[in-house]
Amino acid sequence: MRKEALYNQSGPHSQTLIEEYSPTIPPLISIGSRKIHGSVPFHVDLLNASPGIECRSPGATGTVGVDYKILFSFVNNVTSCGSASTGSLSSGPGSNQCTVDLTGVADQQYVTVALNNVLDSQTNTGTVSTTMGVLLGDVNANRLVNSTDTSLVQAQSGKPVTLSNFRMDVNANGLINSTDTSTVQSQSGHGLPTPP
Repeated sequence: MRKEALYNQSGPHSQTLIEEYSPTIPPLISIGSRKIHGSVPFHVDLLNASPGIECRSPGATGTVGVDYKILFSFVNNVTSCGSASTGSLSSGPGSNQCTVDLTGVADQQYVTVALNNVLDSQTNTGTVSTTMGVLLGDVNANRLVNSTDTSLVQAQSGKPVTLSNFRMDVNANGLINSTDTSTVQSQSGHGLPTPP
């Protein structure tokens, strides 16, 4: 953006001052892949990971037919979520949030979701994006499903689902049990390439 103004510099003549600045992209608090485990929501961090790996089964998003729900949370309230590069975009649930619903997401791939022309209450505008790796059963997020993942799930079997172990509840039903172990074992050998 460009702004022009007249100013006086120690004399009788006015001069034109030209200032140029770039708009600020709306600052984020978090981006997460949200699923509801029984009745409690847990998010795979997609902002601070490079990229975050979603290891849970499609579904359990709180919306029938939606495989994954990506929640963008901003510092300021959002005036407009703009448009999404993929999926179905909606504002909310909070006044500082935008949600993208994804369907038909295949396992063993990276998905990039961009919000174009987001506008917040402080007139910050721009594009924000995230990339999520989708790999069912990769509970330790190392881009490979193997016996280590199976052992991690078995070690949490029968324990309540918490912030520290929710990834072990791969079917997101609110229980960590033999069903989760079997799911992880059935995915053994699957992997993701190096992130893009």
